[in-house]
Amino acid sequence: MSEREDRTVNVEEIKKRVEQADRKRIQARAEAAALVGQRLTDRAAAQEHLKQTDTDLAAAISGANELMNLAELASFVDSSVSKLTAASKVRTPRKPRKESGTPASGSNHQPGTRTAPGQDHGPS
Repeated sequence: MSEREDRTVNVEEIKKRVEQADRKRIQARAEAAALVGQRLTDRAAAQEHLKQTDTDLAAAISGANELMNLAELASFVDSSVSKLTAASKVRTPRKPRKESGTPASGSNHQPGTRTAPGQDHGPS
């Protein structure tokens, strides 16, 4: 074998080793990213479940409050009045109201500028 042929074989072997190492790294990165993605999905589902549980608890406390006061309810469920009071105030967040006079989405209006009727200061 000539010296040139040895070099070609060595270069090809090096390339194979690098590619194999990269495949392992790519696989490990993909698995790590997939795990984080799954945990984010799990967390979002748990948060949604907790939000619904809080809403249901608030409704249950409200219904029970029509039959007994919070002190009596607290003694039955081994809780404190303050915890029941806090739990009963849970409300689902409302969408913020849109203020009148707010420019529509996609408008060219810049905050702090005024545009007279019929004038357009947007890009030409």
